[in-house]
Amino acid sequence: MGESQRLQGVQPEVLTLEEVAAFLRTTEQAVLDLLAEEGIPARKIGGEWRFLKQGIKEWLSELGEKPTPPRPGTREALHQAYGMFKDEPDFEEHFADLRRRRRIEGGT
Repeated sequence: MGESQRLQGVQPEVLTLEEVAAFLRTTEQAVLDLLAEEGIPARKIGGEWRFLKQGIKEWLSELGEKPTPPRPGTREALHQAYGMFKDEPDFEEHFADLRRRRRIEGGT
């Protein structure tokens, strides 16, 4: 029995870019973007990307554990960055003043 016949019907543990895109139900370009932006686990072998199926599953499950960071400059971002001061009664006033000063000093 040849190698390809023996492996038919067996889910491979090492996936190609095309297979990962199908597994994630997205495009190959979206997977490449995830490589660059989100750190999806992969290795380049012989000029082609390879992915461990278990690594992709773990990466997906970790995504649910990480909260989405707030957009920079929003009240939520300020509260996250300066959490120990968020309960100060004049917190918003102080940061509004800082933003005004930045605009004046920065020329914007």
